[in-house]
Amino acid sequence: MKKIFSFLLLLPLFLLSSCKGECDFKITFFNVGNADAILIQDKNTNIIIDTGTEESSDYFLDGLKKLNIKTIDYLILSHFDQDHVGGAFKLLTTYDVKQIYQTYFVKTSKEIRAYQDALKEKNITPLLVRENLSFNVNDTTYTIYPPLLTSYDNSPSNNSSLCVRAVYKNTSYLFPGDAEKHRIKELNKLDLKSDLLKMPHHGGVEDNSDKFISKISPKYAIITDTENEPVDEIVLSYLDKINASVYHTYKGDIHVESDGNSIYITQ
Repeated sequence: MKKIFSFLLLLPLFLLSSCKGECDFKITFFNVGNADAILIQDKNTNIIIDTGTEESSDYFLDGLKKLNIKTIDYLILSHFDQDHVGGAFKLLTTYDVKQIYQTYFVKTSKEIRAYQDALKEKNITPLLVRENLSFNVNDTTYTIYPPLLTSYDNSPSNNSSLCVRAVYKNTSYLFPGDAEKHRIKELNKLDLKSDLLKMPHHGGVEDNSDKFISKISPKYAIITDTENEPVDEIVLSYLDKINASVYHTYKGDIHVESDGNSIYITQ
């Protein structure tokens, strides 16, 4: 009897985390280690932001297969560190990718060379985002904010990250790549307040992180970290200060759904 009563107590919590009615906007944050691999399913349109590492690419592609993904309409590469571009070449050789948006190169690596080879093989020319770019998909507006400088003295790759904001009806989502101090300073000048924030640089702390988190003021924070490389505790204190609900990808794939008014998260 106690077990049944306990289940009934938990049942409303489960229902609250599940989408009711029409939820045509879905995001999956894949558990690919200290890396980003994100899928947005916007009705019949599929958008990927970053592709994880080469080592995690099989897990990522298997996850896409399980979700019955057939084509990729947009691939957005925030920057060219191996934990964001590592799986790009396998993605390109596995799927028909219609449009690619990217930031500029600030380094060379085997992952980037493999990506470039795949582009040639598929005869795809990516669009290098140099100024703010917006496009609409169904009921969602996507805006890509490029770095303001062509070079940075510190962490040039991370600070060259594209920042993506999606606004679906009355809900909003922000994906700032691996933005560090100088890129965050640029983003702090914009009005990017969002309901859900993918934490920059796996939850690493900068001296302007508190201001950034306060300005975005997310209800939900997604951290792509691992138990061995966890989020900085001070960042968690900033999120706690604004009462944000925090999710870590190392605990499993994170599934977000929205009907345009509410956001539902399961893991």
